[in-house]
Amino acid sequence: SPKPSFKRSIGEPGGKRGVRHVVARWSRSGGKAQVVLATSEPGAAFAEAFLRTLATEIPEIESAYVLEQSGEGNVLLEGDPRRVFGPGELEETILGFKYAIGPKSFFQVNPWGAETIFSHALEFAGKGATVLELFAGVGALTLPLTGSFGKVVAAESSPEAAASARRNAGRNGVPGVVIEMGAAEALAERLMAEHRPDVVVVDPPRKGLGPELATILAKGPAARIVLLSCDPSSLGRDAAALTAAGRKLEAVQPVDQFPRTAHVETVTLFT
Repeated sequence: SPKPSFKRSIGEPGGKRGVRHVVARWSRSGGKAQVVLATSEPGAAFAEAFLRTLATEIPEIESAYVLEQSGEGNVLLEGDPRRVFGPGELEETILGFKYAIGPKSFFQVNPWGAETIFSHALEFAGKGATVLELFAGVGALTLPLTGSFGKVVAAESSPEAAASARRNAGRNGVPGVVIEMGAAEALAERLMAEHRPDVVVVDPPRKGLGPELATILAKGPAARIVLLSCDPSSLGRDAAALTAAGRKLEAVQPVDQFPRTAHVETVTLFT
């Protein structure tokens, strides 16, 4: 049960101060958890105390972080996390590859669902000489793609995630991976011109590709575009933009990535 002071902190009128959200990741392979508690409370002493108390009651919590957020935005992991205790990264295994996941790195929270999503993405991508992956995160799909393509070029905007992707490629002994750090919108045109990919695999955030990036990809050289979407609404917008720019929607595979919620992830193939 939360301490009284903790309850007061999260119960202030208007939600202006106190806990904003909690991100908890559990490693299927290691049986350990990583918890990030975002708060607008300056100093966040109450949050640190709560996390330490929580870890005594739930011994699977291996590491914990406090993330102070002073702004009014709703970016989930905005700011610099402060480690309270534990290692700097959580380890997980997906499709036979081992990954180190930092507190600000995007990674699917459901490993069983992630393997299902990635398996469909690999099937849609097929085989070829070169694949371009955008919004690559820590490389959870990047490394499996190396089994089907001679060269994998991956782009990721988060410095932490891009660094993790490079380390993950090294620790798994995966050759033929080029990882570029930068926004997909800024890199896509150049990377397609330089590498002439056979396939583009893209896993954007909930807002989707947007019309500008969708048009850039549709006009590019790739024979196939594999789109992973975490919101049917953004998929609808992106599919409209891709087909308007000349692509054909070939297949859509929904995945129940978040059981007992209304959220549906999809893997879609465009040719």
